[in-house]
Amino acid sequence: TDNLSDTTDVSQLRNVRYMGSGDTETAIENGNIVALNGLTSERDVYKAITPTATNVLDDIYLVASVETMADERKKNLNEFRNKVGGKAARAYKLHPGDQFSATAEAFDGTPKVGDFALIQASTKLKPSTTHTAGANAIGKFIAIETVGNDTYYVVLVQQIATPAVGG
Repeated sequence: TDNLSDTTDVSQLRNVRYMGSGDTETAIENGNIVALNGLTSERDVYKAITPTATNVLDDIYLVASVETMADERKKNLNEFRNKVGGKAARAYKLHPGDQFSATAEAFDGTPKVGDFALIQASTKLKPSTTHTAGANAIGKFIAIETVGNDTYYVVLVQQIATPAVGG
């Protein structure tokens, strides 16, 4: 959550349970994206679903829960999952100007600086050198940073117009 507006304005922060594309709660990793589909039976907990390729930036939330490990034997953050039946996950509404970073597991492919971050029918953003008609981008990859043994890919959220068909 490098520079997400919801870290200071929590009015658009949501508690979510990821339901995939159905009604069965499913584990999800931080750094993945979801769309919302109404409230669950719990007060103030939304049903998070897998985005479709037609979703746009305004529909997308970034899953980024506080990474506390219930199992004290697990020390590495790459072992953290938002578990089924556990606490609701935290999801941040993405706005133009926001920045976030995630490891490679959050993406469908290896991002390069300058690539577009495309929404697809998946919880993983797809890095792409091109942005074609019908592809919905949430922004661009602006940096690659190494912290210890982990590599983070930094996304700058931007409102990117869909190119005209045939243009």
